[in-house]
Amino acid sequence: MTEHETSELGKAIQEVSEKAALLVHEEIELAKAELAVKLKSLARGSAANTLVPGDHGSTFAGQPLACAAALATLDVLEDEHLMENAQRVGAYFRGRLHALEGSSNGAISAIRGRGLMVGVDLAQPIARKVNQSLFEQGVIANATGDHTLRFVPPLTVTEQDCDRVVEALGAALASVER
Repeated sequence: MTEHETSELGKAIQEVSEKAALLVHEEIELAKAELAVKLKSLARGSAANTLVPGDHGSTFAGQPLACAAALATLDVLEDEHLMENAQRVGAYFRGRLHALEGSSNGAISAIRGRGLMVGVDLAQPIARKVNQSLFEQGVIANATGDHTLRFVPPLTVTEQDCDRVVEALGAALASVER
């Protein structure tokens, strides 16, 4: 595989990962409802009459502990309103980044994202240096290329956390540009 093909594969994997992480509350509810209907019909249909213990086994085949953990995770996402927090705080974060973009003397060329997944495109190929400066300030981000920083904070992030990240990014851009 060539370096270009490897890079394209990595980008494709990242895009799929990002899209998978962008579930919003309504999409989770719809997926849960669809899954319940399909599982009920399967459990009462031909699979129930065909399979006997030992016929079907798989590493990924509905292990009870994993299923319980997944359901508990969905309950936490719902009960603690984490998807709503992701939308609200994500919009706030992007707004603060757009304000920084306006005062960055052209260092930031674009801001994009959905929910808490945010990409910041830089005009110059300094993303890795900026990322290192952020790390030294206690902020974990990812330089996904020479021009792009990716921020994927936890679903429990607060507006105050985002303020700290934006301040650190401003300082990082100023220090790297000198």
